[in-house]
Amino acid sequence: SQPGTEFIYSTGDSQLLSYVIDQIVSHDMEDDATGTVQRNYNFMQKSLFHPLNITSATIECDLSGMFMGGSNALMSAEDWLRIGQLMLNKGWSNDGTLQILPDNWIDMMISPSEVSGSKYGWQLWTYDEELMGNYTEIPIDTYMIFGHNHQIMCVIPSRNAVFLRLGFFTGDQKDPQSFIPYFQALQDILEVSP
Repeated sequence: SQPGTEFIYSTGDSQLLSYVIDQIVSHDMEDDATGTVQRNYNFMQKSLFHPLNITSATIECDLSGMFMGGSNALMSAEDWLRIGQLMLNKGWSNDGTLQILPDNWIDMMISPSEVSGSKYGWQLWTYDEELMGNYTEIPIDTYMIFGHNHQIMCVIPSRNAVFLRLGFFTGDQKDPQSFIPYFQALQDILEVSP
């Protein structure tokens, strides 16, 4: 297919993106001769984790030593919420003193692709009327990161809120209806929140 004509969600695409980032990092950090894994770890620590005070992050590597781009990012709930707050702050550190991402980066991330049925942006899911339309308290500016076993982070700019679900799920992860209990819980929380 021609680019921009077909949408297929694939973790493999995220892994390719990890490779592209590695190439950029290796070019920008030529003086760091520590090797791929350590160089990328140093980059993540310096550019993202340290400025956000993230202390629990473990990003696993594949057999070639490349960081897994689409899975196996392990962090405490507090540290995942720091990532969500970075997104809510449009790329600024949680205390608002340091710009980590360019001004328009988050806006570009949350712009849904037409070819995805306007459900997917840059590495995250956007509001899905078909799944979420019955939950009137969930605003249409909600965007989400879904992980393995239904790890879910919802960012809701209009409510200045980040919601996180970490846990284990044993059902069919590919069934969109399996997310309904989480949307209902989010609806319930938003109904009683100011």
